[in-house]
Amino acid sequence: MIAKALLLPPRGSEVFMIMENDPQPAAARAAWPATATVTAAAICCTGVVFIHGHEDQHPSVMRRLARTASEGEKYLLTTSWYSGLGHIPGESLRREYFRQLGKLTSWRGEMVMSMSATGDLPELQREFSERLASGTSDEFPIQAPGDVVYETELGQSNFCHVFGTDLNDHMRAVTGWGQHWWVEGIRCPDEEFATREAERANYRCVLEANDRKRDRIWDAADYREFHTVAAFRSPLASPPPRC
Repeated sequence: MIAKALLLPPRGSEVFMIMENDPQPAAARAAWPATATVTAAAICCTGVVFIHGHEDQHPSVMRRLARTASEGEKYLLTTSWYSGLGHIPGESLRREYFRQLGKLTSWRGEMVMSMSATGDLPELQREFSERLASGTSDEFPIQAPGDVVYETELGQSNFCHVFGTDLNDHMRAVTGWGQHWWVEGIRCPDEEFATREAERANYRCVLEANDRKRDRIWDAADYREFHTVAAFRSPLASPPPRC
């Protein structure tokens, strides 16, 4: 057994346990998924897989592999949590990934995409905006505002795109008739939390900021208030403000 997790379909639906069974050799995993269906505690469980692709392949390959894993059915929930979408260089390629993920998701399903916002890495944003304007981004794939390169704990250079109002455009493009999209903040741009109270204070800040922005399209200043955001697409409207 390689992995197990919890899949939450659209609000009001059943909760499924998802598990993966991967008997394929390593060479086959890049092209062929495997599933297992189990029953636990009298709850009907369904098999779901993690798809192994390759970054040199077109995003449509990812969609076809995922549809193969579901026997051709679209998904009720598609999520990219603290997202690999931010590590895709190039606006057009990111747009195509959003498009393919939108096609992968059932009309009556939900998308939940979490990613860094422009409140994260402000110093690097300034540095690479200046590099972009002067044409001195060296070998890094810096093509648009929000593109940065940071150093990991292992001393490696890592590309990242932090999202602002371009996220509005991506979500609008994958939202059809009878569907809704909106953005919510997840974390305000504080330092790493040293205490539980600091984490709670950040959470209170998030709740208050989200309530102020409810039921409107976010602008650039809204995105700068957050380190991390989540974008939603759903047949249901966004939840009401807290009482």
